[in-house]
Amino acid sequence: SRIATPGKQLDGIREIWGNGPIGRWMRVVHVYFFFIFRNLPRIGPRIESRMGDEAEALPMGLKLWVILPVSVFFVSIIVSLMAAWYLGVFD
Repeated sequence: SRIATPGKQLDGIREIWGNGPIGRWMRVVHVYFFFIFRNLPRIGPRIESRMGDEAEALPMGLKLWVILPVSVFFVSIIVSLMAAWYLGVFD
């Protein structure tokens, strides 16, 4: 609620996906991309303004609650796919 200002994409995600497990996962992934993509040069401010606003600075601990688990999830998927490829599962 701190970054999902009314009328922005993060606010709309809550309405579209609901409050179930899938909806929560979709919101977490969108918040993750909000924190990651807004640091990109040139396109970062446009992405940030479209997705939401961080009017008050969020504590680093709160940001890490989003960034670390989602990053670990994405890395584990990449490692699993590479291991499956190495073991010849895709042949």
